[in-house]
Amino acid sequence: MLAEFSSTPRPSEEEIALAATAGDRDAVETLFRRFYPRVYSLCLRLLARKDQAHDCAQETFVRVLRAGVPHEARGQVVSWLFRIAANLTIDKLRRHHLEPLPADIEHHAAPGPILELEDVDRLRAGVAKLPVEFRVVVVLRMQQGWEYREIAEALGITANLARVRFFRALALLREMLQ
Repeated sequence: MLAEFSSTPRPSEEEIALAATAGDRDAVETLFRRFYPRVYSLCLRLLARKDQAHDCAQETFVRVLRAGVPHEARGQVVSWLFRIAANLTIDKLRRHHLEPLPADIEHHAAPGPILELEDVDRLRAGVAKLPVEFRVVVVLRMQQGWEYREIAEALGITANLARVRFFRALALLREMLQ
C-alpha cells in the first residue's frame, strides 16, 4: 500500500499511519523509523529508565497497529501517537509507583553557558521528582519544544490546564532547587 505513495517525495504522517494500521509492512517500518526515536525520547524523559522507556515506546507502536487510526485522530497523527506514549508512560509510573533514576538519563546536549553541569543534573533530578501530571507537561514543553495547544491535544486536556500545570511545575522546581 505504501508503494502507492512512491511517486510523491514523502507520504504524510496520516498516510503512513493509515497504511501501517492496514497492514502495509513498508508503512509499518516507515512509521517506526520516523517516530520511534521521538517516542522513545519522550518515554525516557518521563521514566528516566532506558529499559522501561524502550518497553513503553514499543508498546505505543503495538497499540497503534492494533487499534488503527481513529477518525478523530486523522490530521493529528503525531499528537495522537504522543498521547498514547504519554498515557502509557503515566500509567506505568502510577501502576508500579516508579521513581525515575536520574543517573540513567542520557546527556543529550551539552549544558549552555547559563547552567553548569551540576545545575543541569540538579534540574533533571528535580524534574524526575515532580508529580507525573506536571512532569509530562514540563518534558513536552521544555525538552520537546511543544506549544501548550499541542500538549493539550496530546494529553486530552485544555491548553489552559497545560499552562497551569507547567507554571505550577516551575514553582515546585524553584522550591526544590533553592
